[in-house]
Amino acid sequence: MAVKVNSTAIRRLNRVRMFHALRENPNSSQTDLQRLTGLDRGTTSLVVAQLLEEGLLIRGEAAYPGRVGRPETALNIAPSAGIFVGARLEPNKIRIISTNLAGDPLIRLDMPGSSGIMESLSLFREGLEQIIRQSGSDPAVRGIGVGVPGMMDREGALVLAPNLGWHGLP
Repeated sequence: MAVKVNSTAIRRLNRVRMFHALRENPNSSQTDLQRLTGLDRGTTSLVVAQLLEEGLLIRGEAAYPGRVGRPETALNIAPSAGIFVGARLEPNKIRIISTNLAGDPLIRLDMPGSSGIMESLSLFREGLEQIIRQSGSDPAVRGIGVGVPGMMDREGALVLAPNLGWHGLP
């Protein structure tokens, strides 16, 4: 039986590998990224070109100045490409942080929490809106992660969050 390859999933995986390699190794050249990810030259060039076109990467000064041959430019994640937001919901406190795409913390916000589900979500939304306002010029929110201390099942449903009194939630 032949195994089907999902080319869309592979392209997405290659982008993620490239992005994370650059996040962990700033100022890398395209050749460095090829070595770090194990991707071939053509795939590396294609992914870098796409990320540059989308404004997620920027080119900088030569990665290795003074080196003989064609100069390679340093690549970095664009600081203005958006933000990630993370939150932790606790009974008495909601903690929210935003970072740039390279993972550098930008804004931290601690606010009163609640053990009520709807009230907690409403407070989180207010905090998220505040973070976005403080970030200025309507940044692209590229991802949001919310942590709730509790037990989850294999499908991702919350079985029990004893500190919050929550149970059986999708």
